[in-house]
Amino acid sequence: MPRARKRDWDRQASFEDDVVIPNKLYFRIREVSKLTSTKAYVLRYWETEFPILKPERKSGQRLYRRKDVETVFKIKHLLYGSPLRFARSSTSSSPY
Repeated sequence: MPRARKRDWDRQASFEDDVVIPNKLYFRIREVSKLTSTKAYVLRYWETEFPILKPERKSGQRLYRRKDVETVFKIKHLLYGSPLRFARSSTSSSPY
């Protein structure tokens, strides 16, 4: 019997909570992308959508601090954490 493929949102929601962030001063976008399992273009988009995420720019490079990496994890958890929880809360408050 063929095995069922995971849906995209299932795969995105299964990120690890126990990722060890290296003890560095700055991280480039590629490193943050690998640590958080998020594509670089998504990180750039989140910079425009979430004003709290503002990496420094030096020599044309985005440099994330540890606080920024933790913020990316929080944003990812809020967006992809539990799709059913958001569906339940939006349907229960519906007046229809």
